[in-house]
Amino acid sequence: MALQDESVNINNILDSVLIYEDKNTFLNIVKDAKDVNINPIINYHNSIVGSDNIDLLTSLYIKLKYYLEEKNDYPEPLQEGLALLASKVAILKAFMPNKLRDYFDIGDYSRYLQFTNPFEEIVRLLLCSVKQDSNFYNDRINRNSKDSLMEIDACTDIVSKAINGMKLYQDTELLYNWSLITDIGRHLVCSNVSSDEPMSARDKNNKSVIIEQFDKIRYIYSTRITTQILLGNLPTEEIVEKLYTRFDNKILYAIKNIGVYEKTKRK
Repeated sequence: MALQDESVNINNILDSVLIYEDKNTFLNIVKDAKDVNINPIINYHNSIVGSDNIDLLTSLYIKLKYYLEEKNDYPEPLQEGLALLASKVAILKAFMPNKLRDYFDIGDYSRYLQFTNPFEEIVRLLLCSVKQDSNFYNDRINRNSKDSLMEIDACTDIVSKAINGMKLYQDTELLYNWSLITDIGRHLVCSNVSSDEPMSARDKNNKSVIIEQFDKIRYIYSTRITTQILLGNLPTEEIVEKLYTRFDNKILYAIKNIGVYEKTKRK
């Protein structure tokens, strides 16, 4: 998509990831957006939006990252990851909504040893851990078109709440989970992972830091499952196990996408 088209369409594209009452505030803040580092885009794999949309991805990212910096609801690595994820979600919703579920399930996946932004992957898993799914435990193969539309809405809804900050806080159900989200961001700040150095995530010490954050995200998801069990929404152990398996698969894809996955050595 050419840049000259973006000035016409960019605000409409952003509508899907902005809560209505935040729109004017967002536009007022980002009208002077500048000095945003775009290495989080150019140093990583972004094929899901297509090469024709990289300029659009960059324009959206600059606005969203600047906005999140000004709000300062999250530590900087989570600002970066959320801005990148929200930019991709906005593009997918506008042009390729059928890819939204896959993006949330497996990320910007490639088989060609190209890696995705580690902060994007961490934020993606964070949002998956609190996203409200339609037909929470149904098999995808049994879902109909109405369920698919509800899932697309759930994807954009959780991104909107995350950008708002307070809306996501209200959705995490337990105060401890919000503290844990902040803790994840702080540990990433203290690490040596940087989008300016795209190989930094694969440093031995940084790998450990990243894996530790995924463990925390799984705990957030686990508290959600526990809540659903207490509410009587998950009637069998088989369903609970299926949900954990699905989420563990999401984590596995994220680890592979970042490039910190190591195959088990054969004896």
